[in-house]
Amino acid sequence: MGSSPAGRWGLVAQFPAPLEGAGAHLLASLYAALLAALATAAWRPGTPAPALGALAVTAGACTPPLGPTVRALWGEVIEDKRVLWRAYSLDGIAEEILFVSGPLLVGAVVRFAPPAAALALCALLAAMPWAAS
Repeated sequence: MGSSPAGRWGLVAQFPAPLEGAGAHLLASLYAALLAALATAAWRPGTPAPALGALAVTAGACTPPLGPTVRALWGEVIEDKRVLWRAYSLDGIAEEILFVSGPLLVGAVVRFAPPAAALALCALLAAMPWAAS
């Protein structure tokens, strides 16, 4: 798949930030579906690079703004400022752990399976919270 689609995904991942709130649920569902489509396209040999790039850009543009959304909800749910700051700290630590462990998980998956399997796993993980609601 190469690094070019991954770079495009990262570049446009910041676009949906204004869509926090009610639209985040729909955006996350769309994101999971686009990741599944990208995994399917990447699994097929001979898929044109521009098609992979277009799917990566589209998926990146639909990345749900989970961090800002959760931080906004903390302020509404927790009244005690000391507890709120602890919640922010815990949220930040959890997000950093994901940033560190995510690439390790992808590396472990691609060690034993095609790279598209890692994308399929990401699509499955992205869809899990929304399927339960």
